[in-house]
Amino acid sequence: KVDADGNGWDDLVFTTRLTGDPIYQRDRFFLLVYSRTDAFLYIDQQGSSPVLDQDDPIHFKAAPGYNWYEVNEVELAVKQIPLTGPAYWTGYWANARHKFLAFSLRRQGRFYQGWVELSIDTLKGEILLHRAGSSIRPDSDIQAGN
Repeated sequence: KVDADGNGWDDLVFTTRLTGDPIYQRDRFFLLVYSRTDAFLYIDQQGSSPVLDQDDPIHFKAAPGYNWYEVNEVELAVKQIPLTGPAYWTGYWANARHKFLAFSLRRQGRFYQGWVELSIDTLKGEILLHRAGSSIRPDSDIQAGN
C-alpha cells in the first residue's frame, strides 16, 4: 500500500489475484494496482498504465490516448498457467526492473502528480516497491523519479 501524501489513507494498493478459467483451461495469477478515492492512475485505451523510465514526464493533463482514472485497477503483469505446457508472463510490466508508475492525487480540488518506483519479480510472483514521490506544486508536470 502507498500513502503518497502521508494523510493516513492508502492512495494506491498493490495486490495479487488468482483466477481459474475453465473455458480456456488455464489459471491466471494477476499482479495488480488499484487506486482509491481521490487517487488516479494514468491509463491508456487498452486499460494499461505506461512503464516509465527515470526522468520521463508525468503530465498534469493527459497525453493523447491516455486519461487519469479515479478508483481504477490496472493489471501490471499476468502469469498464464495453462493446463498443459509451461507457464509464462504477459503484460506491460512483466519485465519491469526499477520502472515508474504514474499517479495523481486530488487534494482540495487541486491535482498533485506522483510516481512509484517498482520492479516485478516473476520468479516469486511479487511486486517490489522501491520508493514513491509526489509533487508539492499542484496542477503541474513532473519527472518520474524526481
